[in-house]
Amino acid sequence: MAQITRCSGGFGHSDTAGYGNSWMAAYASGVGVRVSGFGRYGAIGNGSTANVTVSNNVALPSLPIDFVHTGDAPGSLFILGTDRNIYAWGYNNTDGQTGLGLTGITATVQKVTLPGTVAKIITRGASAYGY
Repeated sequence: MAQITRCSGGFGHSDTAGYGNSWMAAYASGVGVRVSGFGRYGAIGNGSTANVTVSNNVALPSLPIDFVHTGDAPGSLFILGTDRNIYAWGYNNTDGQTGLGLTGITATVQKVTLPGTVAKIITRGASAYGY
């Protein structure tokens, strides 16, 4: 069994928020990300917006070496893959939080197009609400 490196979730206000629309993501470095809970905004990452009561393995194109949930709404999720690319899914609203050049929910993992490779992710659970 893999050791969980980080858990994250909530409804966008903070990683510890316990709202009815909440979800939880468990990340194990070099292994994967499992998500369960409220699926309406695509945070489950399985292509659906249905709720999931048993944690779901997120299909990732590259093994994760870092993981971030930003609280900039009901949840945008990002991984840094071993291929040094960023992959995103989840809430995207009209502001394009995921950096994919899209608006609307992104219910499957998508590669973020950047001009080069990524060394590390520097944000940790930032919230537009300031808490």
